[in-house]
Amino acid sequence: MTRITPCLWFDGQAEEAANFYLTVFPNSRIGSVSRYGEAAAKASGRAVGDVMVVTFELDGRPMMGLNGGPMFKFSEAISLKVDCETQQEIDWYWDNLSRGGTPGRCGWLKDQFGLSWQIVPAMLGQIMGGGSPESTNRVMAALLQMGKLDIASLRRAQEQVQNTRPLTKGSIAISNHTAPIRDLVLTRVIDAPPEKLFRAWADPLMLKQWFAPLPFTAPVVELDVRPGGASLVAMRGPDGAEMPCRGVHLEVVPNQRLVFTDAFSAAREPSEKAFMTVILTFEDLGGRTKYTAQVRHWTEVDRETHENMGFYQGWGQCADQLTKLVTTGAVS
Repeated sequence: MTRITPCLWFDGQAEEAANFYLTVFPNSRIGSVSRYGEAAAKASGRAVGDVMVVTFELDGRPMMGLNGGPMFKFSEAISLKVDCETQQEIDWYWDNLSRGGTPGRCGWLKDQFGLSWQIVPAMLGQIMGGGSPESTNRVMAALLQMGKLDIASLRRAQEQVQNTRPLTKGSIAISNHTAPIRDLVLTRVIDAPPEKLFRAWADPLMLKQWFAPLPFTAPVVELDVRPGGASLVAMRGPDGAEMPCRGVHLEVVPNQRLVFTDAFSAAREPSEKAFMTVILTFEDLGGRTKYTAQVRHWTEVDRETHENMGFYQGWGQCADQLTKLVTTGAVS
C-alpha cells in the first residue's frame, strides 16, 4: 500500500488537470470526485456543487487534486520526475506535457497548469556516474545545453571522454575503455519482494509467461540455475520462426543477484559468437524491489546494435509483463 499521495493545489482546475494527465500517462484513471457542500463552500467562498477534490492515478501512482483557491501557486520547489526508458518516451512526455505550458532547460518543463515536471532518461544516473570525473563533467556540460534531453547525445558525451582519455605507460597509449560504455541498463521499482522477482527468472514455467515482448512468445525454456548451469530460451515470432539463445549461469545469489552469459553454450563450451552478459540485481526496499537489468556487451558496436534493435522497448515491455506477473499472478 502506498502511504504517500501528492496533493496538488488548483484554483478550480483540478478535474480538468486530472483528465488532461490521463491522456498523457498509461495505466491511469479517475478515482473519485467530491464537491463542495454548504459548510465547505461557506468557509472557502466556493459555490455549492463545485468540484473540491479529485483523486486519480497516474501510471498506477495515487494523486490528489484540490481546488483550494487562488492563494497558492505551483513553483519549481516541487516537481514530478518521469523516468523514461527510451528517447521515444522522452519525446512523448515532453511534447505532451509542455503543450500549452513552458519548456525549460535540462529536462524541466511547466505544464499548462504551472506544475513542474522533469522528463529524464531512466539511465541518467548510470550515464552520469558510470565513468571517470571527466566523463561526468562532460555529460553535465552537454545536459546543461539541452532543453529536452537527448539520450544519444548524452551517451556520446560520456563516450567521448572515455574513448579519448589515454592511460600512458612509457610510450604506449592504452585506451581507457570502461565497462559502462558497453552497458545497457534498465531499472524499475516493482511492488513485489525480491524473492518473487528472482523466482520469475529462475522458474522455467514463470519465465515462459513474461520473457518475450508480445506478440513474441517463449515456448521453450530450460534452466539450470546454478553457477555453471546451462540455459536455453527460444523465442517464437508471430510468423512461427524460433530464435534459440543458449547460455550459462555465472553467479547465483538467491533473491539478490543473477548473472548469465551467452559466451558459453554449456559449461566449458564456448559459443560461436559472444554477445552479452546479463547482470540482474534485486534490491530489497521493504516489500518492494529495485530491479536492475544490466546488459554488458563484448564491444561498443554490439551495444549500439542491441540498442538499435530496440533493447529499451523490448526489455521495457518484458519488465512490464514481469511486473504484472509478480503483482497480479498473470501477464494479461
